[in-house]
Amino acid sequence: MVFGFPTTTNTTHSAITYSSDSVRLASSTYLELLHMFETLACQDSFLYSAFGTSTFPSLHFVEECLNLFVEGPAQDIPIIHVSIWHNAQVSWLLSLAAAAVGSLFHPTEVDNRVAITFQELTRRAIRYTIEKLPLTDNCVLRQVCLLNACLAGQVWDSSSLSIQDALTELMLADQRSHNFAQPCREPQDDSDSAFQEWQTWIAQETRRRLDYFSWQTRFLTSISTFVESFDKLDLNALPLPCPQALWEFTTADEFHKGLETFTQPSTMHDALQSLYLKRRIPQSCSGRGLIPMIYGVVKRTIEVSQQLRQPLKQWMPVSQLQVDPVTEPLPSQVTWLPANATYAAWRNSGCDCLDLLHWQTHVEIASAIGLEGPQVTHLHLARLLLLTPFNDMVSLARNASLESTSEKSHLTLHLNSTMGSTLSESPVKNAIMRWITLDDHKGRLSLIHSGAIFWHVRRYARGNFYEPFAVFLATLVLWVYGHYEPQFKATLLANKAAVSRYQSTMGQGTRRSREPIVESSVDADDTPQPIILDRPCDDEIVQLFIREGHMMVPQMFRGVRICSAEGSRKVLDEGIKLLSRCQRSSSAKAGEYAEILIKLIAIIPAA
Repeated sequence: MVFGFPTTTNTTHSAITYSSDSVRLASSTYLELLHMFETLACQDSFLYSAFGTSTFPSLHFVEECLNLFVEGPAQDIPIIHVSIWHNAQVSWLLSLAAAAVGSLFHPTEVDNRVAITFQELTRRAIRYTIEKLPLTDNCVLRQVCLLNACLAGQVWDSSSLSIQDALTELMLADQRSHNFAQPCREPQDDSDSAFQEWQTWIAQETRRRLDYFSWQTRFLTSISTFVESFDKLDLNALPLPCPQALWEFTTADEFHKGLETFTQPSTMHDALQSLYLKRRIPQSCSGRGLIPMIYGVVKRTIEVSQQLRQPLKQWMPVSQLQVDPVTEPLPSQVTWLPANATYAAWRNSGCDCLDLLHWQTHVEIASAIGLEGPQVTHLHLARLLLLTPFNDMVSLARNASLESTSEKSHLTLHLNSTMGSTLSESPVKNAIMRWITLDDHKGRLSLIHSGAIFWHVRRYARGNFYEPFAVFLATLVLWVYGHYEPQFKATLLANKAAVSRYQSTMGQGTRRSREPIVESSVDADDTPQPIILDRPCDDEIVQLFIREGHMMVPQMFRGVRICSAEGSRKVLDEGIKLLSRCQRSSSAKAGEYAEILIKLIAIIPAA
């Protein structure tokens, strides 16, 4: 691919209105940027090819991109304190990375050519800095690598090596910071002790935020791009980020006055312990500060599932010769996690913790007159990661989209098979069948959160790198359920009838005799109660749908049944429409996901 900035970036015409507190880039910093561009992009070398053009964006254009970053992405990736941008000595490398991310939102950016070129220049600058400028501040390098990873996840699709390179560079920068114990540089000016204390606090808080947001970015990027992440960072002993209000103070006086009203942040270990054991959220956690806890819960549940899959987890070493495990398998083998009591307990507890965090978020939304923050997307996405076999769903969609149109009839037959040999022999479809028939309560709960993602993204999309994946996964959950639930309905009802008979035999039939009601409802002409998934739902309706949803009608898009032929196609169409909105800032990822959904419509007939 030939990189190059278009000539339209080398202009002094303003496309953005400046305010009194807008970020201004020092001319000396811009000259450093220009020099590094000439070094890394204007001549062929052993490692790099020259860009297709020698045009570099004007100072005016770079400043516009910086301001777009500060006003947008910097609010959702708060790893750079706002005071940094009013420092005449701000790093050229940090300015480059921030401008690169901000360029995604520039009014003149249409096909992300500027952002792609900026990302390549940032990638080269990172490697140049590591090799040629070893004294560069560790915090600056980590900030740049983190922004570059977010940008790579937006402008490249999952098959690109650029995403893997960005994740690797981020991981190495984190390890370099921890292993070599070079702290973030703190100001040495002792003339103003209050100011010095504030600057020292900013440096310490920046380190904490880098640890959390680096881990979170690697996790989200890895699952959304299907790239495995080898993350060994231990966050348990690390204090959580401070409240956002304290972080956003712009003067030392404001900081010291505000510091008196805030409590010391808890560590991740203490926060999760309070959440799991006491069902209590630490007082210092609110707003965007809940996001690390959200993924802390997800991470803990994933750790439990990984531990349960270890074949020797219950084996105790002894001196005597033991039975060959090949002829006598260990009882610890887990074939389907939701059927494991330990995993089920942890998953239920994790969902309870996420409910607590969501209730806290609802309180904050009410105080903000209904405005929903980015933590809402994370809360719904976290539920989908816990409640669905999302890896199997993604595999199903990707494999189906790769089928040629000449095999269309074969694929249709393959997908429409119910419980024949084709389905039972496919681990992916077997997992989906179990999810719908045996894990149906969690499946219906995931529909609620999928519909909520549609509702939220329609109104509050912010162009973050994880939004396309949230929309894509929500679309797949709704489509998979709508496509397969009618096929497995008889199996689902038979399972519930068997459970009812068992409970009656055990003397519990009078307390929970649902299946006789189900059977009579099937034979009756009563109209099933609908539930609208992509609109806010009453809690009582939600609970009824989770318990008895197999006899309700999930609807979206003003009355379309998602379990009908029309509904399956409409779900995919709406997912494509929402992804098209995300293409403004994440063209490659949103385009990749949309292409999969388009092929599903073309290859898998709705009828």
